Amino acid sequence: GDSDLIFIPEPFESLQHALIGIDKASAKWPKKKGYSRSVFAIDLSDKTEKHYAEQSKLIQEFLDFEANNDTSRMSMREMGQFSEYVQYRLCCPQTAVFYRLTKEDVKNFDTPGNETIDQIFPLCAKAYKNGLWASYHRGKVKICKGEDSGERGIPKTILAQVAYEVTSLHDFFCVSEALLQRVESNEVFSNLKKTVELEPNLVNAGKANKKARLT
Repeated sequence: GDSDLIFIPEPFESLQHALIGIDKASAKWPKKKGYSRSVFAIDLSDKTEKHYAEQSKLIQEFLDFEANNDTSRMSMREMGQFSEYVQYRLCCPQTAVFYRLTKEDVKNFDTPGNETIDQIFPLCAKAYKNGLWASYHRGKVKICKGEDSGERGIPKTILAQVAYEVTSLHDFFCVSEALLQRVESNEVFSNLKKTVELEPNLVNAGKANKKARLT
């Protein structure tokens, strides 16, 4: 069947903002057919801002074409009369769409007294800002670092993983939060080990001071 995709070309200000953007894009283009949705933050780098402006025009051109033409009755010769981009999109399994988060979107989710995702899952929020990512693939939740291996969702570097049947987004965040606690504990232990290896005199001095206090 048609695949249904969501891309985030550039990181959002926070995990909360990213999820609001994904929610708004999914609501605007529900999974009735294959969509390739790209979701953009309120503030973008100059490079991504330029990409967004250029590609938005092309995407709108194709959406207008789709709305005004019945391609099931169109011959290849007729299709050849349209722009190169329209011809390219006709050969793709997904319809590309862009959504850009607005300040109004964020404000509508900002209900007084309600905790944000960043507050409910602080380690997930911290990991998002630090460039870590989580993957659910073949029955395993994985905390990952860096790029994927070339196959979408398959990381080169796995920091922690667990076999778990995820049935909801809430499940996914709960398991990810727990795994990130393990990652942070491993980092603390690793840093302590490095200190012992690099500064043995400091550690020995600490032991001597402790022994002196006991005697």
